[in-house]
Amino acid sequence: MNIQTTVIVAFLLSSLVEYCFHRFYFHYFQKDGFAQKHHRQFSGKTSFEVPDARLQDIMPSYMYLFIKASLYYILSVIWFIDNISQGILFFATTLIYALWTEYIHLHFHKPDGKAIENLRIFKFLKENHRKHHMDNTIYYGIGSHIWDILFRTDKERSA
Repeated sequence: MNIQTTVIVAFLLSSLVEYCFHRFYFHYFQKDGFAQKHHRQFSGKTSFEVPDARLQDIMPSYMYLFIKASLYYILSVIWFIDNISQGILFFATTLIYALWTEYIHLHFHKPDGKAIENLRIFKFLKENHRKHHMDNTIYYGIGSHIWDILFRTDKERSA
């Protein structure tokens, strides 16, 4: 596998893991977990952005991040057992994507005027995330929109 393919596969896999964790773990298996508390606190057009929000109200637990990193590490070792440099690249790409999603999620809810908030992709993802807080059956992708399109969770439900 060449470098570009490794990066693309790592991006696709990590964005799929993020989508599935958000959709199925946070919203389906945790009936009164982090996602439900987070949605209650950050719902509606006026309270979606809360500049004085506490970090622990926005970000998932360290254990969640550790589980994702461990999964990516295991996949890196399994897929690239014969090519250490490709494995390191794969693992680094998945970690960068995971950090990207946590960073932008923080800025979705706790804006502070950073340059990232002016990027078109950021504004697009933020609007999707705002819609997700209004209807938690759509727009599960935080750092990417790919899986919402493929799994058809990218449209508002008609009443």
